[in-house]
Amino acid sequence: MAEFYRTALELLVKPKPEVHCFLRAEIAWRAIQTTRGQPDLLISHYLLHSKKDASMTELELIERCRNGAPKMKTLLVSGLDLKEINKILEGSEIQPDGFLHSSFDPEHLASVVEPLLHGDVRSAGNIMQ
Repeated sequence: MAEFYRTALELLVKPKPEVHCFLRAEIAWRAIQTTRGQPDLLISHYLLHSKKDASMTELELIERCRNGAPKMKTLLVSGLDLKEINKILEGSEIQPDGFLHSSFDPEHLASVVEPLLHGDVRSAGNIMQ
């Protein structure tokens, strides 16, 4: 899935973004902390089983980015629908800038990412507000 994101974003988003993919939230966080400059966007794929399998969940990664890299936009991707995601996030301070169901096509991904990268969060498709 990570390579799909990379390819779609590099082909469809202008100007061409620099894309890094990580399979675990804690590795992504370490990379964000050690990278010179702050990434513009984090795309995090939410998995229900991730808490027991990892030292950091995708939602915890989003929370750390909010605190440690506040200008970074965050997009949550999941196989769950928006209603289920909103239930999970209800009462939480963790609020991604956008949401995509994991069954999206590359053009839909680009149509959500481009506005996020250019600061137009309201135009970014399935926004969680």
